[in-house]
Amino acid sequence: MSIAGVEAKIGRAETHLADLEQALKIALDAKGQERFTIEPDGDPLKRVMKVHAVPEVDPAWTLMVGDCLGNLRASLDHLAWHLATKYGNAAPGEFTKFPVRESPFDKNGIRTPTRLHPGVTNADVLDRLEQAQPYRGRYAQHDGPFAASPLWQLNKLCNIDKHRLVLVAACALNLDEMWWATPDGTVTKDFRAHLGPVNEGDPVAWF
Repeated sequence: MSIAGVEAKIGRAETHLADLEQALKIALDAKGQERFTIEPDGDPLKRVMKVHAVPEVDPAWTLMVGDCLGNLRASLDHLAWHLATKYGNAAPGEFTKFPVRESPFDKNGIRTPTRLHPGVTNADVLDRLEQAQPYRGRYAQHDGPFAASPLWQLNKLCNIDKHRLVLVAACALNLDEMWWATPDGTVTKDFRAHLGPVNEGDPVAWF
């Protein structure tokens, strides 16, 4: 049985992502604009970095993100429909969807297996669905945190996008991974950064 629907939805998501990347590139690559300046900060050994030409968030970016997420999530449901058609004991219906679970336990605290409706009993299919769940695999040593899973994040963001616009923001600094070289035997200089929203001319880093 063809999985053309799955591939088509993924392809559409890639199109929306490419459109978003192009829109961001145009906004961020405006010619003749210096994005950052470094100035003295009241001490010959201290500097402050300021940001300039901060682009406005285009509402269309939010729609592109939502469309991309929606098509990716839909590709999983197309896959579930395909599996239910091939391995189920009845025709797929409104309850046929790719399962995304935060825990192996139901609301009563009883451990339950991952299921695919209607009546898919193929052990290999169910095992693969179970291994894909957000609380499994490399995101938890056993049955643990789920929020780091891209599958959970995709499902969560799609649920948000159904009812309200997803907030689009950009973060360019990760202080935990930032480093710079210093001569052997010297102490790394102090550094701090402003991680909140910024406007024209705002200081974003001190060092």
